[in-house]
Amino acid sequence: MHIVVGHHPHVVQPVTMVGDTLVIYSLGNFLSAQKELFKLVGLLVSLDAVKTEMPEGVKIDLENVTGTLPYNPRRSPLGRYVVVPFDMMTDTVLDDFAKVHGRFAARVKIDDTIAIEALAQPGVPPEPSLP
Repeated sequence: MHIVVGHHPHVVQPVTMVGDTLVIYSLGNFLSAQKELFKLVGLLVSLDAVKTEMPEGVKIDLENVTGTLPYNPRRSPLGRYVVVPFDMMTDTVLDDFAKVHGRFAARVKIDDTIAIEALAQPGVPPEPSLP
């Protein structure tokens, strides 16, 4: 099992398996001073690497591959250069955030390799973050 993580294009790109390799073509930008929306959305990927010892050797599986799309506006009601995950997003930070999330989630999730975190639910406050 291998993992390849791409990073240069400044835009999120698909996550998929190629043979026994997890390929994350591009994480996009985490924090950026660029202006275009497609350069202000990034991708955080988490996964579990599960090691199984067997008589014929060690087997490694990747499980729970999950992506979170963060938005990093240059300016927002929260301040300058903040990172706001879409699962904590409100329309005061980004108008039409549900539509934007859907567009970028579709770029990343081209098959069942990765699950994308759901949007914030309207009227439901996000869980408090750790200090």
